[in-house]
Amino acid sequence: MYYSDFCAVEYIENENVVLLSWKKACSGEQFREPEKYSLELLEHYQGSSLIIDVRNGFEEDKEDIEWEVSEFIPKMSQTDCKYVIFIENKEKEIKNIVKKWRKEFENNFTVLKTLSIQNALHELNKRRKMLTLNIIFEMKASLRKEFYKKLIEQGIVEKSRKEAGNIKYEYYCAVEDHRKILLIETWENSIALEKHLKTDHYQLFKKLKAEYVKETRIEKHYLDEKTILIN
Repeated sequence: MYYSDFCAVEYIENENVVLLSWKKACSGEQFREPEKYSLELLEHYQGSSLIIDVRNGFEEDKEDIEWEVSEFIPKMSQTDCKYVIFIENKEKEIKNIVKKWRKEFENNFTVLKTLSIQNALHELNKRRKMLTLNIIFEMKASLRKEFYKKLIEQGIVEKSRKEAGNIKYEYYCAVEDHRKILLIETWENSIALEKHLKTDHYQLFKKLKAEYVKETRIEKHYLDEKTILIN
């Protein structure tokens, strides 16, 4: 961990995140040292992301910005970091330096804005973690075959599998109970799932579900981006 009167840098192991927290204005080595330490952490921890807390802000320094653009960001782009999240203060007007800083990162990374560390981690995990849903449907009557047949006929299964963020979309019939059918679907992240829920074929699925399904039980599992799925 790095700590000074101006900045604190730490690695959050269970989230695989480097947190860079600015406490007050600084320049020169007081500005660059914590950034260099952040870079070392990003290089060391595979797949880690950077969260920058700028709620306390800092003053613009031309030489520091030039160093940021010419040295720090190019070196950081050589790591496997994909996400940079800025924590900003809603009550305070964001200084031009922060806007410029953020714009430079946008050329190399996916950049997000939030108001707290909790929101930052939430937004990050929505994009970084694969999501698997195990959904058990219990039919209103012995209509399982008819339900699945309509899923196929209306193209719901095929279209869901062809979505950009889908990894798996499979139905399984329970042997021990002819009224139940299991859907296992895996998505690259929660964003991909949210897009799926807005599709026309998902709206068709909802109509079939209302017609045929008596009860639904859902299990949700998150897998981090280091997990390998073996079919």
